[in-house]
Amino acid sequence: MKLLSLYIIHEDGRCLYDANFVPNPPPSQLVTGLLTAMQNFVEEMTGSYVSHFSAAGYTFIQKPVGPIYIVVAISDEFPFDQQIELTELGINFLKRYGEYLENWNGDMSMFYEFETITREILKVEKIKERIDPQTPLNALTLLELPEELQDVAKFLLEKKEVIPTEYAKSRSISVDKSIELFERLVKRGNIGRILKETEPTYFII
Repeated sequence: MKLLSLYIIHEDGRCLYDANFVPNPPPSQLVTGLLTAMQNFVEEMTGSYVSHFSAAGYTFIQKPVGPIYIVVAISDEFPFDQQIELTELGINFLKRYGEYLENWNGDMSMFYEFETITREILKVEKIKERIDPQTPLNALTLLELPEELQDVAKFLLEKKEVIPTEYAKSRSISVDKSIELFERLVKRGNIGRILKETEPTYFII
């Protein structure tokens, strides 16, 4: 399972907190509006709540905890049979901030320190460094690349986000060689890089 984003939504429909684990996550305001509208519809029709649904390549899993909803977005290509501690996240959030919710003025910055707990519970690595592409890959820039970089660029255009091990296995080359090719594209400004605790992740926008 691949976690993309986490959203904590007030029962009145406002987004209290969001955390992104990939370069291009679903926009929090759009997700909040969509989930709130869907939840209101389902609750009106059936008296229950939406536990999960899929749309546009994403699967959203939702859990009500008191006056808030905990929502995670995962990639549609991954099954979600793995246990996700949404209730634990909700309880921790309410313990820290529950007293502020009734008169909350919309300032999300007061919840930013919750990131540490989020990553501990969801077991997500912290991002150390991020470099965004300056001249993103497209049909034109692809043709202008040296021949030895075109294959890795096409691979990334298809996958959107890749770790070097994945490309190395697919081409039967060393991981070091894979990193070298990706880094050349980073230096050209065609792709971005996120550095976590382990392998770097390369991405396009």
